[in-house]
Amino acid sequence: MIDNHLTDIEIQEYVLDASQCTKVNLDHMQVCGHCRVKATQYKRLFAGIEGQEQAAFDFDLAALVMEKLPANKNLWDTYFEWWLAGFVLLVFVIGGYFLRTDLKALRSSLTPLIFLLILIPVLALLVFLGFDMYKAYQKKMKALNFY
Repeated sequence: MIDNHLTDIEIQEYVLDASQCTKVNLDHMQVCGHCRVKATQYKRLFAGIEGQEQAAFDFDLAALVMEKLPANKNLWDTYFEWWLAGFVLLVFVIGGYFLRTDLKALRSSLTPLIFLLILIPVLALLVFLGFDMYKAYQKKMKALNFY
């Protein structure tokens, strides 16, 4: 037999389904008046909760949600970022093609050490900004999940 009283969780388990309780808990419930009183209180509480009528809205919830959703955008608005990114990429590719000989001369004139001293901070900055942008995106998505 247990020397101290059952926890609230154990009492609730007893009230909801006594067949799932351990023998020690069942024996304790037979002899402990304090735990039996708490079990009776939980039975009344559960019966009261089950006896309540289902909640019903007195307004059209679907209409309110639909008002909050953004309207459909046209094709230009939907793909504007992709058009812009493609344009910037095209400018870089065309610029690189026309300046390829000058870029090769610049690359060959730089010593490898100077080239690495330029390349490493630039790559580190790009990685840092990429992670920062991803974290900001995740924070915004979490905020959206709460609405």
